[in-house]
Amino acid sequence: MRIITIQQLFSQWSGANAITQYSPTIFGYLGVTGMESQFLATGIYGIAKFTSCLAFALFIVDFLGRRRSLMTGIVLQIVTLAYVGTYLGITGNMSTAAVETSQAASRAGTAAIVAISIHAIAWSIGWFSMPYLVGSEIFPIRIRSFNVSVSMAFHWAFYFGSSRSMPRYYGKVSRVIGWALPKAVTVHKVAYPSPEDMRVERRDGKLLADSKKQEKEDAKIQSDMRIEDVSRI
Repeated sequence: MRIITIQQLFSQWSGANAITQYSPTIFGYLGVTGMESQFLATGIYGIAKFTSCLAFALFIVDFLGRRRSLMTGIVLQIVTLAYVGTYLGITGNMSTAAVETSQAASRAGTAAIVAISIHAIAWSIGWFSMPYLVGSEIFPIRIRSFNVSVSMAFHWAFYFGSSRSMPRYYGKVSRVIGWALPKAVTVHKVAYPSPEDMRVERRDGKLLADSKKQEKEDAKIQSDMRIEDVSRI
């Protein structure tokens, strides 16, 4: 249960849903002027996020594997949010007119908008589906529905906290990820299970550390069964 709770924590506090909620304001900070343009940018961002979530959840995550997908998404989120945080930190003290007249700042703002969209795709690769996939795989059937319900309660609690805290972190994104996302990488590498290679009957709520060891045990059992069959003949 602790792993699922930590997954929900990092999934929400990686910022993807909070960015969606405040995207018109964020695009305004990145140089998109006018309400119509901000809402248009928000719509494009939402379409990119929806299509990437659908594609990775249905087709790609099982092909890449849980750990590889999650690590790829985390790294991309670190890079994109670091860039956006750096941009906001540099241009935060500049006036809107100064940013618009500066060719370098204008190009950097365009790159920051692209980075926000890449961040949404990165979240789709990693944190979007992992809590639900792993939560449905590591618990035994008799308690699975209860644990998934508790997991979703944490999901909405962390979503509420993240969305309420987001306005305080405008221009400070790089500081937040400097603390939070390296911890996410550490938790992922040390404690993250990879149950997709386990047989369903062997999951029974226990995170067996080494799938290769399981394969050897399975091979030994099958070999013993073949020997018994031959001896009977």
